[in-house]
Amino acid sequence: MVLVCASPNTDTHTPQAHDTFESDVVCAFDEATALLQARKAELLASSCAIRTEKTAKLDAQKEVLRSASSNVREVLKKVEGALAEADQFTLLSASQSVAALRQQTVLRPESVAPCTNATLFSSVGDVRALLSQIPLMCLVSPGDDATGMFNLGVRYEAGTGVKQDGTQAVSWFRRAAEAGNTSAMNKLGVCYKKGTEVEKDDPQAVSWFKSAAEANNALAMNNLGLCYSNGIGVEQDVKQAVSWYRRAAAAGNAKAMNNLGCSFFNGHGVEKDATHAISWFRRAADAGNTTAMRYLGECYEDGTGVEKDATQAVSWFKRAAEAGDAEALNKLAECKKGMGSRSTSRRQPRGSGGFKNSAGVQH
Repeated sequence: MVLVCASPNTDTHTPQAHDTFESDVVCAFDEATALLQARKAELLASSCAIRTEKTAKLDAQKEVLRSASSNVREVLKKVEGALAEADQFTLLSASQSVAALRQQTVLRPESVAPCTNATLFSSVGDVRALLSQIPLMCLVSPGDDATGMFNLGVRYEAGTGVKQDGTQAVSWFRRAAEAGNTSAMNKLGVCYKKGTEVEKDDPQAVSWFKSAAEANNALAMNNLGLCYSNGIGVEQDVKQAVSWYRRAAAAGNAKAMNNLGCSFFNGHGVEKDATHAISWFRRAADAGNTTAMRYLGECYEDGTGVEKDATQAVSWFKRAAEAGDAEALNKLAECKKGMGSRSTSRRQPRGSGGFKNSAGVQH
């Protein structure tokens, strides 16, 4: 047997082989370290980007919260100021108030949608709940709101929600009228006609009625008609009166319809025509005018303009009485005694006496 020794060049345990192995390990370690360093740098960059994005979102949310808080403070200031000086503000209905507040603030869900702070949501909700629960009204600065000024005048006139004050009422009616509110113009006319909180001045009353009537206010049209009919503040002109009654009636004013009926019945400003009179009385009665209901009853009672009909007469007297007409109640009492037993000396037939126009002006 021949034994062959291994060549020194193939011995893996020689110092040269050991050095090569160690070099390979060091290279591998360096590569791993480089990879780890690169990965660490990537993670650091990613973390910075995430932090920057979150910071931007937080800043945006803070801005929304700051804006919302500012609006809450502004709204509360308005409410506090209004409650402290109610005579400087206008009362609106609850539904109008909520709408007005929503228009004035940015406290809508979409405005705070990015926010995740439950406490803030709760506080904003509490403020909105507080504001919406102001009973039946909210105090809002009238500014250039003519309707608001008029409504405030009405409240001062009636003492609704504020201490009754006729002087304040007239003051607000005047401001509203000067701002173009026709209801306020008519109210001022009534004040001057009656001398309420102002010196009685019929020409001034007519002036305000005319301003409102020419702006298509039906109440003022009828009131102006009454002034022309009776020569109050103007030269009497029954034809002008009828003209204004017609316009007011066309706009749905029941009192004007009744006044037109009286004009036709009495032949004032128009040719006397009982049929037309009955027609207008009926329209006024159907629109709720109690005087017209009673007049219809009297026409049926006398057989004036219609066929005499005691049943119809009682029916109309009853409707008028149930609607609060005191004279109709008296008529019913007479009917119970028996209309046929009454002498004609107790009341002239309407055909000779005529009906009176509704004398009172409408507010």
